[in-house]
Amino acid sequence: MRRVLVIPSSLTAETRDEKLKTYKVSQVARAAAIFEVTDIIIYRDLQYDDSTFLKTVLEYAETPQYLRKYLFKKRRELRYAGIIPPLRTYHHPLKNEWREYREGVVIRKESDDRVWVDVGLDSPSLAKGRAKVGERVTVRFEEEGRLEGEIVRDAPVYLGYRVRVAGDLDSALSLSQRPLIGTSRYGEVVSLEKLKKWEVKNGYTLIFGSPLGGISREHWEKFDMFVNFIPNQGTATVRTEEAIMCSLSIMRLVEEKEKEDS
Repeated sequence: MRRVLVIPSSLTAETRDEKLKTYKVSQVARAAAIFEVTDIIIYRDLQYDDSTFLKTVLEYAETPQYLRKYLFKKRRELRYAGIIPPLRTYHHPLKNEWREYREGVVIRKESDDRVWVDVGLDSPSLAKGRAKVGERVTVRFEEEGRLEGEIVRDAPVYLGYRVRVAGDLDSALSLSQRPLIGTSRYGEVVSLEKLKKWEVKNGYTLIFGSPLGGISREHWEKFDMFVNFIPNQGTATVRTEEAIMCSLSIMRLVEEKEKEDS
């Protein structure tokens, strides 16, 4: 199932404090991990473009801790990376936890079809498959205790999300998974009956507007649904990271209901 979040590059526009910005983005990462989001697409908002910061923090949070030294150099956007909470997803195991699938980075080649991969264990793993040095890969192990595995392209477990940046909202929608579900306090009040009209067994996309002005009316007609996921809200505003958590919670109910009815 492909679950997609489409968020604006202006998500952090309400604060210039980089520590607060880092924490705010980390809450998006946590929500995405909890509900097994597969793609996060950041669309550029001309009012405020913080897409580089968003992409860097989101990717850093998603990367297993033992791989960050290979994939991230020291940079300003990660100055407060220490406050990012751990995701504790399947692909973020503790050091000695057995996993049939582990994320790793190729550290050297053994032959044309065998490479050494750091998968976060005491020693590198020798994996069958083709990959470049420095490339992130998924390695499957047949049994606990064996350090030899095989590089695979797909796995039947959740292995995090991919982050992309789109030039604008239209470009982001073209990369998304139908149904396209716009979110806004001006949308139709959420109900299971309305949401059940759209099959989500193959996935869905949730689109969030800018904190500086929401989603422009010209895009409303491009959505399959335009939904208010938080009716009768008790606060004057709902932050984007809060709206993401609420919306994904309801979509998980829709997924479970669809499974029951199938």
